[in-house]
Amino acid sequence: MALRLVNGRSRCDGRVEIFYNGQWGTVCDDYWNIKNAEVVCQQLGCGNATAFNGSAAFGPGQGYIVLDDVLCKGNERYLWKCPHRGFLSNNCIHSEDVGVVCSVSQMALRLVNGRSRCDGRVEIRYNGQWGTVCDDGWNIMDAEVVCQQLGCGNALACNSSAAFGQGQGSIILDNVQCKGNERYLWECPHQGILSHNCAHNQDAGVVCSASQMALRLVNGRNLCEGRVEVLYNRQWGTVCDDLWDIMDAEVVCQQIGCGNATAFNGSAAFGQGEGPIILDDLQCYCNEPHLWDCPHSGFLINNCGHNEDVGVVCAGPPLTLRLANGRSRCDGRVEILYNGHWGTVCDDYFDILAAEVVCQQLGCGNALAFKGSAAFGPGQGNIILDNVQCNGNELHLWDCSHNGFLSHNCGHYEDVGVVCSGPILPMALRLVNGGSRCDGRVEILYDRQWGTVCDDNWNIMDAEVVCQQLGCGNALAFNGSAAFGPGQGPIIFADVQCNGNELHLWDCPHSGFLSNNCDHREDVGVVCSVKCGGILTNLYGEISLTSNISSQSDSCTWYISVTNSYRIHLNFRSFM
Repeated sequence: MALRLVNGRSRCDGRVEIFYNGQWGTVCDDYWNIKNAEVVCQQLGCGNATAFNGSAAFGPGQGYIVLDDVLCKGNERYLWKCPHRGFLSNNCIHSEDVGVVCSVSQMALRLVNGRSRCDGRVEIRYNGQWGTVCDDGWNIMDAEVVCQQLGCGNALACNSSAAFGQGQGSIILDNVQCKGNERYLWECPHQGILSHNCAHNQDAGVVCSASQMALRLVNGRNLCEGRVEVLYNRQWGTVCDDLWDIMDAEVVCQQIGCGNATAFNGSAAFGQGEGPIILDDLQCYCNEPHLWDCPHSGFLINNCGHNEDVGVVCAGPPLTLRLANGRSRCDGRVEILYNGHWGTVCDDYFDILAAEVVCQQLGCGNALAFKGSAAFGPGQGNIILDNVQCNGNELHLWDCSHNGFLSHNCGHYEDVGVVCSGPILPMALRLVNGGSRCDGRVEILYDRQWGTVCDDNWNIMDAEVVCQQLGCGNALAFNGSAAFGPGQGPIIFADVQCNGNELHLWDCPHSGFLSNNCDHREDVGVVCSVKCGGILTNLYGEISLTSNISSQSDSCTWYISVTNSYRIHLNFRSFM
């Protein structure tokens, strides 16, 4: 269940709605009073109730009438914990829908116009609009509160005189005087919201030590469901289920490029995690680019155990990265497969560190250059990412700081491209320990060493890519649990999520090269329909092998073309 206020001026006033049985519904105004409204405001983190409304003051809703005859004491944590008539039991119509006005218009904090999300001009969202902070009295203690609130480590500098450029909109705070231990900047003493004697040439800024953050889902059936984990101060931790709802889950799914949220889970539905509990009491709007941008209790501040770890199920597929329109798979226009369609990346803020993440993610060595202004030609479709700012050690490009998926102010004439040094070393694929070259344990040559693939999320589509890549027809079976025996050497990747039309297994979305939590008891295998054919890969490109199989013999005629520069005709006996 979840709670929201709609049809008001902010998320802290409006018609009361409850998400119940997969659908948003309303509350009837029979016995509705200030104590009921107080529970609503406290549950939403919106301060105290200043008014309670009946008779559809914020317009009539739709769907169920979820609650009626609500009689709260005022100290309940959730509205549905108050005495009431019973879920969906009522004698009302939507002309009796209740509303609430709370004392707090929800606020949020961000840093903009810097090199990362952890330095820049200080901006506060108030009453649905972003504004700035005046530098009068601005000091390192104020900056410390900003950095701690954003999960950006400690303050290295406090900046004044619009050091990060002049902002727009209202000046929200002036004469801020923090002690340094406040949870939110607006809890520090100040002149009053919107009360100031400043202009934007006095906008305050901050430089933080910038602990890089990241988000992932683990322990699910695929990359788009599982326990929510946050990387904070170089350690993975979990999120507590207090106040966890569908809007929080929506932010998670959008942030990792997995479409919309279909379910939100508490009570360690995907197993208990380890390490610190990073976030609690999250209250997202749904439009935040990162989960930690939502209002919350503060980093590492919680009253939870890991039996309350949250999870999410998202609707969409994982993301895929490629370089297009270049001379090889390791140079070209950067493109991302998002919600089933390929799109591009804008060149705003894109730099060599972002290019490095692209090259590493694709197994293409190091970045030699990044090129803006559609150097590899303008792409088509959506512009997926803008203002990408990487540290250089992220596993995926979308793990870097960015504006949010599909949020940009660009055209395709700004599409970015990358030139990589080439594959780290030649990569190749083979099947071993089976009855022929077209069935067996899947092994990949990576960095001069053969290794295996983990069976997490392994399915028939992944096996299909293997068989097609090897020229072995279609996949008849996909195997896990080391069905063809455990391999040796590194486990190259896990969590493979192929569409079935990729050229190489490593082009499919996966956990990242050498990134996994597996052992060789989970090595995958494949059984293909054909015994001849294949594709090899060397440093200079692809060597494609096709075969004609004689019905009178078991010999295969092979045709090998190397980067279209020459052809070789070989005859030899097959491995049937």
